[in-house]
Amino acid sequence: MIVVLLLINIAAALLILVRGMFFAINRMDRCTPHGMRLAWLGITTGALGIIVGPLYGIHPNFWQTALVVGIALYVLFDRRRDSKCDWRKP
Repeated sequence: MIVVLLLINIAAALLILVRGMFFAINRMDRCTPHGMRLAWLGITTGALGIIVGPLYGIHPNFWQTALVVGIALYVLFDRRRDSKCDWRKP
């Protein structure tokens, strides 16, 4: 059971890390609110911590895995619109 939770947890954290690093953070511009920037930096840093956690003997329980999977699903199906910025208007 622990191995299954560990694999699910790492897969969800990997999804969060890839989505955050290559899609969300790279698309931020000067109109992105600072809170959103800090949130994505925190989420991706936490995902990296979850991925390297088993190397230090840290194994997730059911509730930690449920939390990470929930965040991964939220990140995967994010429906936010692009920010409207005055400098982009012709």
